[in-house]
Amino acid sequence: NFFSNLLLSNAKISSQQTGTSIFLLFLFFSMVVSRFSILFLISLKLVTLRSNEIINLLYDGVRLFIPLIFFSLIVLKYFITSKFVALFTCIPKSQYNAASPRFDIFFNMPCYTSTINGMEININCDLGEKSKHHSNKYDPDLLEIVNSANVACGYHAGDSQSMNEVVKITKKNGVSIGAHPSFNDPENFGRERMELSSVEIKKLIFDQYEILQKIAHDHGETVTHIKPHGALNNMACEDIDLATTLASAINEISKDLIYLVPTGSKMEQAAKKLNMKIACEIFADRNYEDDGNLVSRKKPHALITDPAHAKKHVLSMVKNQSLNCHSGKQIPCEIDSICIHGDNKSSLATAKSIKDNLLNNGLKLIPLNKMEKFTNV
Repeated sequence: NFFSNLLLSNAKISSQQTGTSIFLLFLFFSMVVSRFSILFLISLKLVTLRSNEIINLLYDGVRLFIPLIFFSLIVLKYFITSKFVALFTCIPKSQYNAASPRFDIFFNMPCYTSTINGMEININCDLGEKSKHHSNKYDPDLLEIVNSANVACGYHAGDSQSMNEVVKITKKNGVSIGAHPSFNDPENFGRERMELSSVEIKKLIFDQYEILQKIAHDHGETVTHIKPHGALNNMACEDIDLATTLASAINEISKDLIYLVPTGSKMEQAAKKLNMKIACEIFADRNYEDDGNLVSRKKPHALITDPAHAKKHVLSMVKNQSLNCHSGKQIPCEIDSICIHGDNKSSLATAKSIKDNLLNNGLKLIPLNKMEKFTNV
């Protein structure tokens, strides 16, 4: 199937290139024929006309020939432009498999930046992560800013008290609730990789969802999305089998659950195969590698701690629908949500700065479960 698609793609491009070549040859020969026709007509008269008539005839020929050249150049310009547009919009978009408008947006819209006015976007945050590694001190403040909360379910951080506190505030602020399941690894905050069977992985998701859903139900609320945490999330971004296991588990719980995944990842691919409700996210305070994955936290440039830098970083990615890599490379992608991490000192200032900047640029900030792409399905 891959090779047949590749052959069809190459055939399509080859057909376009052949059509372009034929047209250019036709245009060239038309110009040549026109030129020699004019010169031939002039030469027939030369033997019988006087010198002043020859000059007039040459002048008339030049007057005819020059507009013909300009007209041909204009036609050629627009034809070549259209062919470039067709070529860019049909070639494979990126080796990093993300679904997005990409080149089509920029060629087919007169001004892409104007289209973000009224565009829906979501800000999500990992919350309730009370542990020896992280304080949940700023959770109430963050819940005044974000639209969706990814709530730790006790396996990497959090407990019944922290979950109840977060759910209570989300209800008050109109913030949607999501489960944030992880490996059962509180000692390492869920950031150490583990090799588990698909049955064990599914049980992790089922159990943590049920823990949070029970608490949400007690408050008259419901869990509307799921976003894996830490090493579980990072591994699934790279491993299509693990990504498929996670997607299957979430789909088994409820087809109405929104699956919040890193844009362009294996997780997105797996979820699309199951026709799930998918929200693609970018990370406001993290840098990206050239393959589209997050820079490891073990590296010094993993985090973006300057709020001013973060807000420019986010707005650029949303406007251009592409990831900004640390190297300067851009990777086209689809963006529905922006993740703010609550486990670094500047998280609150970063969240405020990003929210204000998005609103000032005409975007609508919406909880995941209220976004049109999910409510109109």
